[in-house]
Amino acid sequence: MERRQAAPATKPPAHSENVAAIEARVKAGEVVGLMELASAMQKDKQAAQAGQTQTPGKGASAKSGQQEQPSIREQIAAHKKQLATQKLAPARAAAQNKNVGLGD
Repeated sequence: MERRQAAPATKPPAHSENVAAIEARVKAGEVVGLMELASAMQKDKQAAQAGQTQTPGKGASAKSGQQEQPSIREQIAAHKKQLATQKLAPARAAAQNKNVGLGD
C-alpha cells in the first residue's frame, strides 16, 4: 500500500508581504492560503489609497513642468465672454454703419 507524502510545510504568513511577494512564492512552488492572499491584497489596496491621498497639491504639479488645464468653470466663463464679444461686434458695426451716408 502506497503512503501519501505529507505536503511540504508552508511558511508562516508574513504580515508585511504584498501580492507580488506572494505571487513569487506561488511561482516558486509554495502553497499559499487564500486568506493570506486576501489580506495582502487588502493591504496593497489600502497602501495605494493612502498613497493617492498624500499626493502633492496643484502647486506642485506646476513645478514639475506640467501645465495645468483651467477648471471647467474657468473654461465656461471664458467661452461666455468670447460669445458675448462675438455677438456685440456685429451690432456695433451695424450701429456705426447706420449713420454713414445720411449726411450731417
